[in-house]
Amino acid sequence: MSTYAEIKAQIAELENKAKEAHSSEIALAKAQITEIMKTYGLSVTDLAGKVESFQR
Repeated sequence: MSTYAEIKAQIAELENKAKEAHSSEIALAKAQITEIMKTYGLSVTDLAGKVESFQR
């Protein structure tokens, strides 16, 4: 059976691996989104949709 300290070390290692995986996946997603936007000529404004101005 593992000790508390060993389990805490395993948790810390897994948290670091999760952060690295998350960063990699975010970078990949951004690259894919950028490529799609270039392919279809989209801008950030196109993605946000039309914003209605508030008039009084």
